Amino acid sequence: SRATASSLIRPTAHNYSEEHMKVSIQSLRRLSLLSTALALVFCCLSLGGANNKRFAWGYGKMETDSSVDCNMKYFIGLHVYTIEASGTCSSEQLGAFAGSVNDGWFSDISTCNDNFWGIASNALCRSCATVGDAILTMMGAAAALLLGIFSCSLYRVVFSKSGENLEFIIRGGAFTAGTMAMHSLAIWVVGCQNQLASYLDTTGQQSPWIGHVTNQDHHIRQG
Repeated sequence: SRATASSLIRPTAHNYSEEHMKVSIQSLRRLSLLSTALALVFCCLSLGGANNKRFAWGYGKMETDSSVDCNMKYFIGLHVYTIEASGTCSSEQLGAFAGSVNDGWFSDISTCNDNFWGIASNALCRSCATVGDAILTMMGAAAALLLGIFSCSLYRVVFSKSGENLEFIIRGGAFTAGTMAMHSLAIWVVGCQNQLASYLDTTGQQSPWIGHVTNQDHHIRQG
């Protein structure tokens, strides 16, 4: 009698444990699917920063006191830039007058230099153009990988399938896409954002801004 009861309890406990494990694995797969979807959305938004001021990767500003009254905002994208001027601004500064907006493509080096008034801007224009092209290539590849990972994860959740090959594809793809995203951010900071910081520092030491800059800031703006 005692042996019979034991034999009935053990399979039941084993079945419960096995079923509980299946539910846990399926929950993790759903979480993985959601994470991949969010990563894909953010990746697409970052690509939107190529030609869209709203999703610009970098931002900078420089404000002056009332004696100069020339406040500038810089929106730096992967391919394009927008410079907004407010205040009276000195006539010495090309295109900088109240309410003016200068925008263009980094790849158009001559116009870019003019829009940034030629003050330490040649390195900025060239470096941002090169970095932007590299990031678009990497983030485009990352988006394609994430789309593939999402498809595999969806298949795994809907059909409750698993296997070493499928797991390898998902994990390997996620690692590669993540590495590309981190590398893109790193080369952006070094190759373009730092150039913008250097440009602002140099410009602040030029006439008519020298001694009149009250607020200067720059940061990564993506997202």
